[in-house]
Amino acid sequence: MSYWTKGIPVNTRKEEADKKDSYLASVLEANFGASGGVQLAHQSGQFRLSKNCGIKFNHVKYYLVEIGPGIFPSEEHRIHVTLSDSRSIVLHAQSATKVMPTRDGKSAKVDLKIVAMDNSSLIYICEPIIMLPNSSLEFSTDLHLAKDARLIFTDIIGQPFPQIDDTLVYNRLNTQFRIFVENKLLYADSIVVEPNPIYTAAQSWQHVFSNALCTGTLYIGGYRASKVEEILRNQAKSVRDAGSSIEVSISSISPKLVLGRVCSITSDSVKQLFESSIEIITSQGK
Repeated sequence: MSYWTKGIPVNTRKEEADKKDSYLASVLEANFGASGGVQLAHQSGQFRLSKNCGIKFNHVKYYLVEIGPGIFPSEEHRIHVTLSDSRSIVLHAQSATKVMPTRDGKSAKVDLKIVAMDNSSLIYICEPIIMLPNSSLEFSTDLHLAKDARLIFTDIIGQPFPQIDDTLVYNRLNTQFRIFVENKLLYADSIVVEPNPIYTAAQSWQHVFSNALCTGTLYIGGYRASKVEEILRNQAKSVRDAGSSIEVSISSISPKLVLGRVCSITSDSVKQLFESSIEIITSQGK
């Protein structure tokens, strides 16, 4: 089976990665205009935007499509999305993102930027990031919101694939996350997992993520925080009552921004909690 990105096969992408410290492998710049359409200022490489796929959570749904087996070291992927006034969009990742093994410590890089204008509403539903053995990823996310914009944003990180001799495996993960409201920084967060000679790869991962095989984060902005917290707690209880092992911590960053962190042994449990919570939050409005 052949996988193609930018019109070049995967083995050529590996050759490019070996020759360069970094290169721009894909760019997606999409503007959801006030008239109801979408303008693609740029679309090339691995990440593509689907056509209108109907309605979900009372928003117009689009898929973020990833072409190929994963992202390679030295590649940079840029995804920039803008919502004009009063647009309501669901952007749903179509598949998990696999981070391919690195050599010489080179990292794959993803730059995600979302701008939501007045009275717009964006729901971003991810699929897990999966680190293959000896992989390295730098992932930066910037969310820029107008005062009256609403945002629901999810991310999920799965535990790296195991290898028989764990002492020969390392994974490097560096995520940077920022939320701006009216161009002022409201919240910043980061996760860093580095190889440590004291620990095996699995122990390094557990030091950051405890014993969770999957960790997810749910950011909810523009909705009343007290109501959102109540919904998240109730939905977490429902997921646990259904037999799933899941732990949830919830904190209010501001009166209209809530952060929920979820740890579980499966990504399905995390996604189930996210989807059920989003359904209730959006149906009840602000």
